[in-house]
Amino acid sequence: MAVFDVEDFQERMNLIRSTITPRLAMLADDLQPYLRDKPFDLYPHVARHLRRRTNPPDETWVAFSRDRRAYKKYAHLLAGISGRGPFARLVIKTDGIDFANLQAHSRDTEMIQRTVSNMQDKTAEFGFELERFDGASWVPVKMADISAAWAAGTNDFALGAHFTTADAAEGSLFVRKVADMFDVLTPFYEIGAQMS
Repeated sequence: MAVFDVEDFQERMNLIRSTITPRLAMLADDLQPYLRDKPFDLYPHVARHLRRRTNPPDETWVAFSRDRRAYKKYAHLLAGISGRGPFARLVIKTDGIDFANLQAHSRDTEMIQRTVSNMQDKTAEFGFELERFDGASWVPVKMADISAAWAAGTNDFALGAHFTTADAAEGSLFVRKVADMFDVLTPFYEIGAQMS
């Protein structure tokens, strides 16, 4: 039975902590050589779900943020797994301090177009199917939708891709795919973190 199909809170948490969390820590280590190439520091944070008491998580992840102690209030890159399979994404939360930076650029249509065009080129190069979170679920996204989601500012800005379980079994090739997806998402990270 798959971890995320387990209904019991404690049983699912035990499975996450014993089987998935160690793998996410290894993935964080494996991604470090790729992340060192970025013009900014990123520190790993493996999700521990310590505040949960009744509802088990539907997914778990390792987040990469510019802060050594926290990630949720900053733009962050995630690599994780859910019932749908492995994923990589960028998240900028509406209540985080970086969301205002993203919104401040929402009227700069030239910069948005340049960023989206660059993202489109990289997405095509790597063969990713981008998805965005629309407030309720993950939906396929066209590049024009990104600008609209960016400007709307009503939900967390979350953009990324899901991979197949077969991808995750590819070891170092999977690590490279996650690193490539992070490269695709880096321009938005830089804007949210005011690094552009």
